[in-house]
Amino acid sequence: MINTIRQESNNIFVTQITNLEDILTLVSTLENEVTPCSFFSQSNWIKAWLQSVDKLPDVFVFYLNKKVIGLAPIGTRIFNPLLPLREGFLNQTGLLEDDQVWVEHNEIYCIEEYKEQCTNALLRTFFNNKKNLRLTISMLSDSGLWRIPIKKHSLKYSCKKVLGYKANLESWCENKKEFNFISNNTRRQLSRSLKTLNNHSGNITFTFATRDSANDYFEQLGKLHVKKWGKTDEGSGFENPKFISHHLKFIENNWSHVDLIKVSAGNHLLGFIYNIIQRDTVYFYCSGINHDVPHKHIKPGYTIHHQLMMHYKNNGYAWYDFLGGEDQYKKSLSSTSYPFELLTVYRSERTFKLSKIIKKFIDFL
Repeated sequence: MINTIRQESNNIFVTQITNLEDILTLVSTLENEVTPCSFFSQSNWIKAWLQSVDKLPDVFVFYLNKKVIGLAPIGTRIFNPLLPLREGFLNQTGLLEDDQVWVEHNEIYCIEEYKEQCTNALLRTFFNNKKNLRLTISMLSDSGLWRIPIKKHSLKYSCKKVLGYKANLESWCENKKEFNFISNNTRRQLSRSLKTLNNHSGNITFTFATRDSANDYFEQLGKLHVKKWGKTDEGSGFENPKFISHHLKFIENNWSHVDLIKVSAGNHLLGFIYNIIQRDTVYFYCSGINHDVPHKHIKPGYTIHHQLMMHYKNNGYAWYDFLGGEDQYKKSLSSTSYPFELLTVYRSERTFKLSKIIKKFIDFL
């Protein structure tokens, strides 16, 4: 089903599609023309996510001269029971169980040359509905594209920054055969961990999953992940059927760009790693680490990542991207950080202040 929304002044025609099969067809139609900034905006990621949720988000589709040039899934929810106003989320549903499949490097799925026009059309169309109070774009890697249309439409915004971390695998000391950005302290810890592993268990080995073993590796990774994170406030995605469904679909349809790796030291299991590869970059998505080690000097997480970084460096990759998060191991094993932004766009200064008042009132209660 296709509902016409409006004709934009810049000749961008916006519609809203509610049928899953129609949406998936459009995503596939665009996939050879869209150049995503990360795998989170790949067609296989978007399709797997949309197929895993119970309630589809609103999907706005952008046309130029009757040619589809992009689309933007926007999940909406009631901002607060006290007011009949809604808030929207780009590439999210607004529901915790659906959005545990988190998205980073967030962006509109569209042809590169039309990003500014699609961003402008989305903001204008979304806020044309007077019930829509605000729109959140989480983990945005380029907010500059959004600020021009925000100003143009006299909208208000707030922004919070978090960091992502990545390692330049080409930063290599040839004479020392090591990465030059790792501190002396981290290097000593890694050396001691490797030596202790060799003495107690054996050399580290990587076993890469085949298509036939992929689901088994993913399941075993999940068990270790639940053991580590299951009792935390955030919990483990591997206890969420929608999270599991999404990733199994994505892995199946994106197999040539996925590494599921079993890491061992002799007969001792150190853990499993789930990496996603795009062009010259290896993205670390998640892991299941076995923290039951035979000696206190063994650092399984640090050691696994460092050895994998060496493996990928030797196979010609340029970057090992840890994505967002302030974990110490990411900082210690990275050569650089980069910003993500949580951008929230409000209808007006008045609605911005109103939302702040409501939040303070709810926190008080």
